[in-house]
Amino acid sequence: MNALRQSTTTTKGTASTKKKASAAEVADAFARGDVTLGTALGVTPAQKDVMRQRAFALLGEQRLDLAEPLLEGLVALDPFDAWTLTALAGIKLDRGGDVALALKLLDRAVDVVPGDVTARALRAEARARLGQVSAARDDLAHVVGADPGVPAVRRARALEVALKDAVDGTPLAAASTTATTRATDGAGRKSRAKLR
Repeated sequence: MNALRQSTTTTKGTASTKKKASAAEVADAFARGDVTLGTALGVTPAQKDVMRQRAFALLGEQRLDLAEPLLEGLVALDPFDAWTLTALAGIKLDRGGDVALALKLLDRAVDVVPGDVTARALRAEARARLGQVSAARDDLAHVVGADPGVPAVRRARALEVALKDAVDGTPLAAASTTATTRATDGAGRKSRAKLR
């Protein structure tokens, strides 16, 4: 932590007191959300970019087992990175993981970047799987008018068809949103393009 390294006094007792105060200041700043864990630990933006690039490459190779822990680490370092939040949530949905956790990640991603069609499409899917059909439709309303060349928009349209007769309280099965063909979406992960 950079703040922890800023002790300028030479006496042992004073330096120790100064170090503890700096740690407390960093902890307080982290608790308030003024700094991310990555900033508190001194992880540079360049180091985070290298990790993001590696995660993107792993997603492109469909090596989700390796991408997932890397993305989890990136979310821990910076819980306000919408791309990372969206990519991790997508993996959770694709691997049949914790849909409630995926929804929390996507809620944060949409809070950070409200117009992100990939985050909205995935959030609609997570909500549908949890039986929150009306909320899923609300997200879809933000997506379906977007560029149909964007894979997330195609995914959203497929979900819209799957939700046609759905009602709140009835979870949509994961299989009903899975497609036989896939295309890379804006988060660098594979997106379902049509229904099975």
